[in-house]
Amino acid sequence: MRFLTTLPLLLLLSCTTPEGAREYADRQALAVLAAKEQAWRGSARDLHLETPADRLYASLVDPLTGLARADEVALELSSILALAARNSRDLQQAKEALQLAGLDYVSEAHHFAFIPKLLGSGGKTDAPTGDSLDVGGDFGVSKLFEQGAEMAASFAVTGLKLNNTGLVTDGVIELSAALPLLRSSRLNAAEERLTQADRDVLYAWRAFERFKQRLAVDVVSSYLLALSSSRRLANEEANVASLVKARERNESLFEEGRISIVEVGQARQQVFTGENRLVLARQNVERTLDDLKQLLGLPVDVRLKLHTPDLDSLGSGMADEWRPGERVALKAGLRNRLDLRNSVDATSDALRRQLLAEDQLLPALDLSAQYTLPSAAGKPMRFDGSSETWSIGLNVDLGIDKHVESFALRGADISLVRSQRAQEELAETVKFEVRDALRRLDSAGSNWRIAGEAVKLAEQRAASTRELLEEDRAITRDYLESQEALIRSQNDHVDAAVEFRIAWLRLFRDTGTLAVSPEGLDHELSRHLFVDE
Repeated sequence: MRFLTTLPLLLLLSCTTPEGAREYADRQALAVLAAKEQAWRGSARDLHLETPADRLYASLVDPLTGLARADEVALELSSILALAARNSRDLQQAKEALQLAGLDYVSEAHHFAFIPKLLGSGGKTDAPTGDSLDVGGDFGVSKLFEQGAEMAASFAVTGLKLNNTGLVTDGVIELSAALPLLRSSRLNAAEERLTQADRDVLYAWRAFERFKQRLAVDVVSSYLLALSSSRRLANEEANVASLVKARERNESLFEEGRISIVEVGQARQQVFTGENRLVLARQNVERTLDDLKQLLGLPVDVRLKLHTPDLDSLGSGMADEWRPGERVALKAGLRNRLDLRNSVDATSDALRRQLLAEDQLLPALDLSAQYTLPSAAGKPMRFDGSSETWSIGLNVDLGIDKHVESFALRGADISLVRSQRAQEELAETVKFEVRDALRRLDSAGSNWRIAGEAVKLAEQRAASTRELLEEDRAITRDYLESQEALIRSQNDHVDAAVEFRIAWLRLFRDTGTLAVSPEGLDHELSRHLFVDE
């Protein structure tokens, strides 16, 4: 009866709550991630996984209607990456992939920990020869070593009560060990899983940082494009206002008989054209803002307020930007691209798996040992050593059928060759992307400088044409053409400035030198990473 009363308590003590299990798993995985980042970078940061309630999205959307509340989100270039770090759905998914790599590692590592066990059994048997009650318990611990050795120790108690006689119990202590001498003595399949899980944590960190670089460029580029489309809209609004004034002036001059109806029609037609472009500009603003909201994980029906001075300060210092040479940029890309470093290490993984496949062709020769110490009859806790037994032996598996192992080896050979080819292809892709980024940077810089000169000329032309028109020394068409040239050059200059800045960001991204933090982009550190070592 004591066993039956103790059983519920043991079951209760062995239970783990889901909340406790989650907290324990998170602590273990995050500790592994921090240790790996410390070894890789020399420092570790807190990897915070935002819950749905942490994200700005939750405070902006009415849970009943699914529509955005009347709140307005203000965006600035200096803080937009912090907003993306907190709210981007893609970034949260990348963080989760990193955490899953940590969980995979701790799961594999646990196989090599000391694993305790506590088992119990009990049952009642009714038979013609009499009733019996069987109870038993087994407490032990086992350990798997990275080299393939195994060890186990246990203490078992069994009890038997027959035909209402007293309960007779016996105990036994057992120790066992096994050690591979040939196959799996150098490379063990279980250890390989742990090794690969450990390397996967590093790969996940690199992939996460590489994702942050790509996301940062996408976010900043989308923000700048939204700013430029807003500036184009302002230019178009100013242009329409100017064209309306010109139309009103021409209508007055026509009534005075100073110009023909043709010039009035030209002015009216140009107003219609300007208004049509204004409608298209408004639509473009809405489209670029919606793209930015999607990228930031914001509801698309929320209002955004952009910090327009960010665009005004965009061109400061751009004319004096340092431009790396092609050879320096290529070396920086081959040295800093994290996806390429993952590919290089993946090749060494494939080589290690090839060696493991070769190892499986060896026969299995394992050394085993066992020690047993039973208790005195009916006294499970009394051991005197007089009845101990031990054994030692060799277990041999010649493995005459090696077909499966041969197939696995050829598969590993092919995987190694494919990994080497993928590394080679990625290295060439990096060089292609860097060279293309340099070409785009040169083109964007040239376009920006030309667009700036074009604005100056267009402004001079528009001013002089306006003066000549007031002096009746120019016709309406000359004025309208100068205004058209001015608005086009202003829009082109805004677009060129944005494209020039984005071209720089893409060069840093494609060379893997883009330094990203929630506080923003560190361009000085990015330039430092170009230093030829």
